[in-house]
Amino acid sequence: MDAVAADAPLVDVPLVDVPLVDVPAVDVPLVDVPLVDVPAVDVPLVDVPLVDVPLVDVPAVDVPTVDVPTVDIADQDVPVLEVAPEDVPVVDGGQVDVATVEVAPEDAPGDDVVADDVPAVLDVPDVGMDVASAPIDGANLDASEGEDAIAPEEFPDVPAAACSDPQHRLCDGVCRDVSTDLENCGACGSVCATGRRCVRGMCAPHGQRSCDPIVVGCGLVRIEGGGFSMGEPPPGHEVTPVQDVRVGSFELDAYEVTLARFNAFWTVRDRDLPAIRSAPIEYPGGRVVSWTGTGEEPTPEDTRFNWSSGPGPREGHPMNGVDWWAAQEFCVWDGGRLPTEAEWEFAARGRTVEGLTTPRAYPWGNSAPRGNDRSVCDRAQWNYCAGEDGASTRRVGRFAPVAGLYDMTGNVWEWTADWFAPYTSPTCWNGGVPPNPMCTDRTTDEHTIRGGGWDCGNIAVRSTTRMGVTSHTHYMDTGIRCARTVP
Repeated sequence: MDAVAADAPLVDVPLVDVPLVDVPAVDVPLVDVPLVDVPAVDVPLVDVPLVDVPLVDVPAVDVPTVDVPTVDIADQDVPVLEVAPEDVPVVDGGQVDVATVEVAPEDAPGDDVVADDVPAVLDVPDVGMDVASAPIDGANLDASEGEDAIAPEEFPDVPAAACSDPQHRLCDGVCRDVSTDLENCGACGSVCATGRRCVRGMCAPHGQRSCDPIVVGCGLVRIEGGGFSMGEPPPGHEVTPVQDVRVGSFELDAYEVTLARFNAFWTVRDRDLPAIRSAPIEYPGGRVVSWTGTGEEPTPEDTRFNWSSGPGPREGHPMNGVDWWAAQEFCVWDGGRLPTEAEWEFAARGRTVEGLTTPRAYPWGNSAPRGNDRSVCDRAQWNYCAGEDGASTRRVGRFAPVAGLYDMTGNVWEWTADWFAPYTSPTCWNGGVPPNPMCTDRTTDEHTIRGGGWDCGNIAVRSTTRMGVTSHTHYMDTGIRCARTVP
């Protein structure tokens, strides 16, 4: 009987290890034709190396056409063989992405091919590589940074309840602090690369995570601890009574945090926020700051705000218009914390600096700027001195530093860690000041800012002047400088 090829539907035959497909389901009846010697289906139809495809590219395979006699299948329904991805054979844990080949009846083998004629195992050629360790081009293999970073909570781990506190995990039978352990950073077995440290369960470079040490705007200054008289008689704002204070050694950012540095944080903030807020912030003297609020994205109101969510002309200017919670989140992510009021004032006027009196009214000494004395614009950005790039701020590092610190006066006010309280407050200041003082008594929703800004007069830029500002305020003249505790 003649075959009617035109009425037969196509048969999808996958280029795969056929033994794993239920071949009898094809429902092709046996026909009485001479058998063709099919030596274990000699893989011209399935010349596909079975490799761990998620890690390598499988090249296209040329499949030669087999000329065989036609068979009479006009009265038969030949269903299309659909092979779902989950039915495809697996090699080393990865699936093979197999294209479907359409075979018309006239191209099908003319002899009866049954399951017994198909080899149980196909030879898989050696591709000469360890597919389990082969990298994917362009992938970020550092689990701590970039878009491919793995947050600590994504690591499978023994429940924290196995150890005494949430920051510890049971690793090889020993409770490890995964917030700081270099060999178990964020999870058991997550090792930080050489030259990095573990900060709150995230592998981070030594120094500042937000910038390259060679870039202007990056760098830390070590401040050796000591004692000084905090505050002064009037005319400063909220600066009395004077009290003797002692602080330990710490590091302070050499520059105010730039827009570029803050942007580096903001692009990964949503990913890293659980790790940032995983524990209270520890301060010298045993004090801690709990996360009772969340930072808000800056909302520029006019051209005096430097914020933009991408590259722009003001990346070297100080970040302004940032609230207290976002400032603290940035500092913790960068490997530090906001400085205390006492640390900030000690660095600005209380530490010993060669050639300057101690204490002093301004970072550069005691010569007071006058309202119409423009020469001070050579020392700091204050009192509406002419700006750059159409901005009211100046690029950080524009003026000479004092003992390594830039812009401790002017440019932008700087958030500190303390809740604002008068120096007469018995719960924070006037009840006998311990070493490393810090006001953690929340009587208002205001935190303290220091240093004065580009739009301030000469009283505001005195190193003793302090102001209380609502924590979720976005001021055009308020920014960030971070500190960190050192042994």
